[in-house]
Amino acid sequence: MDILFEYLYNLTEWILIMFRIWRKCAGACDDAFHFHGIGIREPMKAHCIDRSPTQDCLIMHFHDEISLRVDGKISRYPAGTMMIWAPEDSHYYGNKDAVWSHSWAHCQGSFAMEILERYKIPCGVPLQCPGAQRIDKILHDIYMELLSFHRQDEDIMKSLFTLLAAEIRRSQESPELPVPERMMKAKLYIEQKYKTQLRLKKLASIAGLSVSRFSAEFKRLFDDSPINYGLRLKMQEAHYLLLDVNKSVGEVADETGFKDIFHFSKLFRKYWGLSPSSLKKRKH
Repeated sequence: MDILFEYLYNLTEWILIMFRIWRKCAGACDDAFHFHGIGIREPMKAHCIDRSPTQDCLIMHFHDEISLRVDGKISRYPAGTMMIWAPEDSHYYGNKDAVWSHSWAHCQGSFAMEILERYKIPCGVPLQCPGAQRIDKILHDIYMELLSFHRQDEDIMKSLFTLLAAEIRRSQESPELPVPERMMKAKLYIEQKYKTQLRLKKLASIAGLSVSRFSAEFKRLFDDSPINYGLRLKMQEAHYLLLDVNKSVGEVADETGFKDIFHFSKLFRKYWGLSPSSLKKRKH
């Protein structure tokens, strides 16, 4: 009996030791930093999402007016708002009255929260980010990294996430130039209507300025001309849509506001350094 007891005792101890080792290894694997979901300027129907915590870090950048729940209260926030949820946070966001769009990323691993803490970026607090275009570009780079390679390179993903956090902090702490509200209205109009034919006269009227004054002010604030800024948004959207195997070059041209496929291809090649058809062949 004593021998049997000792055997069972030792077996139990061995099982517990192996269980602890397994938990430690599993924890290490689970804690590896990686992205497991991302969307760029994803259009949404008029509705709000209310869900339980997803046990990961969720980053969202909204391109339209949005409702968010903060400290139990639901309030409206303007286009350009960014929100970051910690793993233990529940999510409420959307717009019940109009269609809206957002860019987003889910990432796993304690590294995300460590970086956010290092850069003093709060979770659960709506942030206004004047550097929206730069933030979206980093999210697009993350998307391309996920799409282009079968396995994520943790070092590259950590670098991109760190760059994203640094850009968010810069937009909060040290904006390079104060942006008047009238110019933000014009810029947001471009971001919402860039697929249409933009007119300088219309943009200037939104800002309440003459065409020449508006163009000079826009260039000073955003380091780009108003029309070229809209074209840049078109080209980035086109690049994203061309990665869809179900969409033809002609369909992408039409969806991004181009009626002439040859003009679209010429501009795309000038912007990206390759033709739309070459991009589709490279990725597929």
